[in-house]
Amino acid sequence: QWLDQAGLAALRPALRELIMATCHQAPPGDADAALVVDIDLAILAAPAPVYARYEADVRAEYAWVPEPLFRAGRGKLLRQLL
Repeated sequence: QWLDQAGLAALRPALRELIMATCHQAPPGDADAALVVDIDLAILAAPAPVYARYEADVRAEYAWVPEPLFRAGRGKLLRQLL
């Protein structure tokens, strides 16, 4: 909706592809997607206190997920990135 209001609706497909690249299901398709993926994963190289805050924020976002399921899912995601 915001894109339409801003007159940028034509960007929707490209923006969707960039957002979907952050799902990390396949290698980035182009240089723009590679940059977005690098930005998305940069937190993994952050200093420990910064990463710990990020993890706490992610956990808060998924507070509705029981702890064992959250840990299993988070572990699976991180292992897939290795």
